[in-house]
Amino acid sequence: MNEDKSETTGQRTDDPMLDHACTMRIALAIARRQNELDLRLHRIEQALKLGGHAE
Repeated sequence: MNEDKSETTGQRTDDPMLDHACTMRIALAIARRQNELDLRLHRIEQALKLGGHAE
């Protein structure tokens, strides 16, 4: 039987496509988070320019 034991052993698979898919999911998650932070920073900057209180 040729089953993937990477989940239980913590070892990486030898499948480059699986590695690429995981890398891309991580990269997309980081990009989404960065966009959220950029938007939040922009809102704070705008509130400070207007003399309001930023949350």
